[in-house]
Amino acid sequence: MILSVQKIIEAINSGKTRGYSCEECDGNVVFFLQFAMKREGSKFICYFFKIPVSEMDIVEDIHDYEKISEFNSFDDALDFIRSNGGCFENFSAFKGLKPI
Repeated sequence: MILSVQKIIEAINSGKTRGYSCEECDGNVVFFLQFAMKREGSKFICYFFKIPVSEMDIVEDIHDYEKISEFNSFDDALDFIRSNGGCFENFSAFKGLKPI
């Protein structure tokens, strides 16, 4: 279920992690992607993860496939998500383990 954008922003501003996971095909390669954002104090923490699905079970260092960045403004954080191919309108609550 996709939450309204305003509810997503309110949850992020209250320190909750919001984001989503998906699969995307690029040529003949299927990738698993994950996007997330939360606020810690005055900073916005963003997470982006992209890995070929075929490598998910064999990768030794998951950190080679993820980016974690910190921003001073929501707009800068949103730009990071969008510049990595994310769609903020798809953000929702995470079930289970949160990436950040």
